[in-house]
Amino acid sequence: MLHNTVIKYVVIFHIFLLLFFGQNRLFAANYGKISIQEIPMTSDAGTPTSYGYLEYRFRVTNKDTKAHTVGLEIPKTNFVRGQTELRRSANSITVPPQSTAILRLLQPPFPMHGDEAQVIIDGRYQRDSTPFRRIANHGDSYYPHEIANILSSNEVPGDLRNLFQSGIPPEKVKTPESETENSENKPETPEGETENSENKPETPESETKTSESKPETPEGETKTSESKQETPEGETETSENKPETPESKTVPATVTHGSSGTITSELMPWTSNIPVEEWSDYWLAYTRFDAVILTGSEWNEIQERHAGVFDALKKYTEAGGILGVVGTDVKIPKEWLPAEDSAQNPIQKYQAVLGLVYVFDKNTDTIKPVIEPFRETVLKQAKLWRSTSTGGYNRSSSSLSAVLSSETALLSSLPVVANYGINIKLIMILIVVFAALIAPVNIYILSLVKRRIWLLWTVPLTSLVASVLVLGVSFFQEGFLRQSSSATYTIFDQQREEAVTFGFVGFYSTLTPRGIVFAPETEATACLERGYGNAKSLEIYLTAGGNQFLAHGWISARIPSYFVVRKAQSQRKERITFDWTTGSPSATNGLGMDIKELHVCSPAGELFTAQNIKAGEKVPLTVSVSTETIVLSATLSKAAAFNELRQAYATIIPNGSATFPIFSSNRLPAGSYLVETDVWNPFVEEGIDRTTPYQNKTIIFGLFE
Repeated sequence: MLHNTVIKYVVIFHIFLLLFFGQNRLFAANYGKISIQEIPMTSDAGTPTSYGYLEYRFRVTNKDTKAHTVGLEIPKTNFVRGQTELRRSANSITVPPQSTAILRLLQPPFPMHGDEAQVIIDGRYQRDSTPFRRIANHGDSYYPHEIANILSSNEVPGDLRNLFQSGIPPEKVKTPESETENSENKPETPEGETENSENKPETPESETKTSESKPETPEGETKTSESKQETPEGETETSENKPETPESKTVPATVTHGSSGTITSELMPWTSNIPVEEWSDYWLAYTRFDAVILTGSEWNEIQERHAGVFDALKKYTEAGGILGVVGTDVKIPKEWLPAEDSAQNPIQKYQAVLGLVYVFDKNTDTIKPVIEPFRETVLKQAKLWRSTSTGGYNRSSSSLSAVLSSETALLSSLPVVANYGINIKLIMILIVVFAALIAPVNIYILSLVKRRIWLLWTVPLTSLVASVLVLGVSFFQEGFLRQSSSATYTIFDQQREEAVTFGFVGFYSTLTPRGIVFAPETEATACLERGYGNAKSLEIYLTAGGNQFLAHGWISARIPSYFVVRKAQSQRKERITFDWTTGSPSATNGLGMDIKELHVCSPAGELFTAQNIKAGEKVPLTVSVSTETIVLSATLSKAAAFNELRQAYATIIPNGSATFPIFSSNRLPAGSYLVETDVWNPFVEEGIDRTTPYQNKTIIFGLFE
């Protein structure tokens, strides 16, 4: 009887835990007539994401008859780990009476510790905090991954998610451990050949351990065996000597990272807890994922009825993301062009500016032949962006000066100051002079006047004068500087008024500025070291207009600071207007900046050029003449141009190079133009007020038809 009672209470306790701490539980905290509830888009998949922005969303309900300003700060209590980490992320909104609003908080790719949010209502800090589901170790480069992260709708069938995650598993996988173990356990034949599991009946006494029956080892690797025969010459025939068959295809490699354990190169799905129509309408929320997969019906639904979610996913894809749609009768935006290699695969593949779109059939057998190329593309995408969090050009365990002084570093390809560093020779001269004055000279003079007691005030005074002199020389040698440099590339569709920008921006200031401001649509990845010896505490605030205010720790005095930027925008009114109606074509510069060189390919495929065009100026176009071998523009379609841009994008970002290996101006698609200039890109915000431009390189690839 007692046993049954104990079992009953144990079951009730587990039901309680499931209801209140289960995976899909949404916590709601009440503060009078204000209610705050988190809206997690996914649960924690167990593997940290190391790049992109992480968004925390909260539903704030105001049941009062008057408006209230509600703010959140995360984390409430920060547990300092001695590394570069996010100390605070904050935002506030004003909620009208009897209404509900969404409050979002951002976590750039730096780790954060703490699972409670500080609540502020009408400027008053509340005693009780509200819990939130922090994604552990986001942006922590201590965890080296070979994993690509995929956001998956829960409507995608489970067998397809498993197929996307692990690919097609082979029947047998060979490891050296399994060969050793099998050779030790198998009896030797009279002829001296090793008897294998394929030519010997399986018995309980001589059962061969294979990949299907062998238990997993403590290290997490599965030991398997291959049949092995000894050749007449005594050489062992292995799988490397045999022709590859469909059954012997290799699986994703297993990579060991020291103390962090064994990690398999695979696609890790983050299954959504909520319907797709309730996903975030903020494109930066998807930047930590290498691919997004949903069903065709869900895609068509958000395209027709949920413009915010559709626009966010569209921007994510066009800014370099990968979108997978499972289903038939999928409505693809007309500006997404069929990829040139799509006819070679039993799937539909589209080029979406810098991104790729795959349309799969629901039939698993149809997807299997093409799943590995898709998985390889996603893993390459993950490797590209993983370099922004662990790459040598921005974050390293070595010193910052060593990182920035390398040949491929941003300090050499995109300098922000002429002479970075300290004049060691001058400082050493001042130190020697100071040492001579404070001791031998000072004592000698005071001894002559018989006032050696004055050492009590002459030594401190000399030290003060020397310190002021060193600071003065250092300041006047450089002056008060606040400079910026940029190397950015923009793909601008004038008809749709949409633009995608990527590249680098850098800042240098003699004194630490108040902060840096980026637009809501900008993903700004700071090039900061993450080592424990160079720890920084970072703060980010969202302003009333949604701008990102990087307040503390992002930039230091007299040290060059760089950011990798990626931006997807809409409703851009800038444009270059062309007049083809007259015998002499002309162009009007409406981009809001001076143009150094303009190359145009008319709708008929003719190449024109113009130079030194002021903002707002109208100039005639001249026929382009080049000494190089001119490739007809008709051979370069828009889809091919997007593909070349994507390849260049994948080359520039991981190398930290401000040099753009973009297709030449004589290979433009019809109805496009290429702008090159040395002023700040109007599609990128300046970040810091009252900066002096030092070095800028701006390229704009525009489509006007």
